[in-house]
Amino acid sequence: MPIPVRQPRKKAPTLRNVRQGILRSIHLLLCLKEEERDILTSEMYSRKDAIDKVKTFMEKQAGLEKHISQMRAGNQQKYVDTLSNELRELEGEIKEVESRLAEMKSRRRHMIDEITKRQSSVDSKLSSYEGALSLVKKDSEQFLKTPPIAPLHSDSVPTPFFSLKPNRRTLQMAEEHWTQELSFLEKRSLTTDHEIEALEEGGQIWNDTVILVTKTEATLRNTLNQLRGEDYSIESAKPSAAERTELSEVQKMLTSTLKRLDEYLHLAEEKKWSLLICSIGAEREAFNEARARFSSMLQLHHQTSEVDREGTMVGEVPDDLLTSHTLSGDGSLSPEIHRPPEHRIKSELEPGFEPAQKGGLEETVHTTDQAIACPSTPPASRNMGDSDDEPDPAWLLSP
Repeated sequence: MPIPVRQPRKKAPTLRNVRQGILRSIHLLLCLKEEERDILTSEMYSRKDAIDKVKTFMEKQAGLEKHISQMRAGNQQKYVDTLSNELRELEGEIKEVESRLAEMKSRRRHMIDEITKRQSSVDSKLSSYEGALSLVKKDSEQFLKTPPIAPLHSDSVPTPFFSLKPNRRTLQMAEEHWTQELSFLEKRSLTTDHEIEALEEGGQIWNDTVILVTKTEATLRNTLNQLRGEDYSIESAKPSAAERTELSEVQKMLTSTLKRLDEYLHLAEEKKWSLLICSIGAEREAFNEARARFSSMLQLHHQTSEVDREGTMVGEVPDDLLTSHTLSGDGSLSPEIHRPPEHRIKSELEPGFEPAQKGGLEETVHTTDQAIACPSTPPASRNMGDSDDEPDPAWLLSP
């Protein structure tokens, strides 16, 4: 029996890979739509050519029928009929006038020859036109039997042209069918052009969002590293002016970033772009949480160490009361130790600190790695006030 080998844990995708994946998906979708537009253009050209051929057949057929009708009702046929009537009259006069018999017989022979000549000319012309009409009908029947264009695989053209037997198809039905297909393809082409424009515009917006988020995260990470290097302490009653200025600048930067993200999110909601609504909404949630944590840090600057000593000291409470069960990120119960706010934030800012649980200040900078996946439920670290004010990003998937 083979011994199972422990496989290495699959690495979670990084924020850069997720963003590049979104850009790659947008680019692939754009290429797909452009290829669809080329196919639609080719199909439109082929159907226009088929319609031109149908119209040519119809014009030839109508022209030949018109010429045949004109030949049958033309002057030559009337002249033949007139000569026939005169012939009958002359035959009667021959019986009446024997003295003019020789002259009338001569005229009779002449008229017979003329009639034969004219009738032969008319018959030859009729035979030529009827032969041409027969060839046109044969070609049109073969064209209708095996059309050069396959039907569209769509229910948008309800004409029964291809469902009929070949001997029941007509040129008028073919023209109507391909005209409707051409109209459908033109509408589909316009829709594809609109989708391509939307993808290009949405890709530019997401690219601007990625640049903004990356720049803000880099600045925030550098600020945290500087504070750690300066051995920053929240418990100091009077922090230095430089520390207060840096925290204030970070607060302003986060506010400006959230404002820009709100603008991008509002534009995505107006355009009903579900992918961008989910992605930008997740980025906004992460930066909103980061701004809330920095706001709490600035508020703690104005508090003295005596404010937190009015209640029960942590050291005076039993260990079993310091542990409360809270929902972890995966939905299971996990213990959490209650600590004073000053102690928690101080430990987060001390050099070498590594957060053991989710919700640390350093992790807030990287929460976009998890938020980009658009969870179906709000994170456990979010309180009830945040869940009431901000909707779940997963709900924004449907426009």
